[in-house]
Amino acid sequence: MPSFVHLSEGLKLRVCGFLDLRSLFDFRQTSRPHLEVVATELQGRLTAHIGTFVPHPQVLLEKLTAYGGVVGGEVALAFLLRHTDFTPTSLDLYLPVGLESWIRFENHLIYDQWAIPERGFPLLQTQPLSRLVRKPSPGRGIRTAARFSLNMGSPEHVVERTVNLFRSQSSDPLVPISQGRATHLLAYANLDHLGCGYPLLLLNHRSLMGTGPRDENELISLDIARGIDFGLSATKWPDISLIACGAPQWLCPSQTRSFNDCGSLYARS
Repeated sequence: MPSFVHLSEGLKLRVCGFLDLRSLFDFRQTSRPHLEVVATELQGRLTAHIGTFVPHPQVLLEKLTAYGGVVGGEVALAFLLRHTDFTPTSLDLYLPVGLESWIRFENHLIYDQWAIPERGFPLLQTQPLSRLVRKPSPGRGIRTAARFSLNMGSPEHVVERTVNLFRSQSSDPLVPISQGRATHLLAYANLDHLGCGYPLLLLNHRSLMGTGPRDENELISLDIARGIDFGLSATKWPDISLIACGAPQWLCPSQTRSFNDCGSLYARS
């Protein structure tokens, strides 16, 4: 019986497709060839997720990564959790504050991906986020927002897809993502990197509610149906050993956090 080392790259990719993110990271540490196999699997899976929204997903990801942008929202969540059954309802893309990159990426969506800008979101103007996200809290780190629609699928079965494009208020595209309504949405990915703010919770399908409005019941119910277990405090889960304060586990609500501290996940794709 051949050992795993002697399997073809195609078979190794199939095996990687059954691994969760923790196992995948453990596997890629075993050898240089396995590192390359995992990179191929991760990039292929992210491209497949994007491919349900746009006709040329690889080109979109290459441009997004080159402009310093990331994929966030439901697609990033599905990508990191890997074996969830839910289908993301929209593709959320985040760019740094630079206006030139924003203009070029909008042109890419319109002329290369055949995306149609939705009325009410004129290009190159600052949009109040309330027109894009239902009753959001103010100050979510977004300078400009645009929404696009695309028709995907076959002529016999056309599916309308939504792409939301956000321009950060700073050079860091993760600023808007950091303002998510709950910790499971603090996730991102592109062709170079992937990460999340609370891997201890996210990789166990758990999430802490944020301090934003509590009127997003429909969105929360959708996430619950997708298998996300919500809590107001990490003490809800007995297997997380908390002694008085969650700070040692990076789970204290008053703790200063960042996407590159020791409590976050930051890795190369």
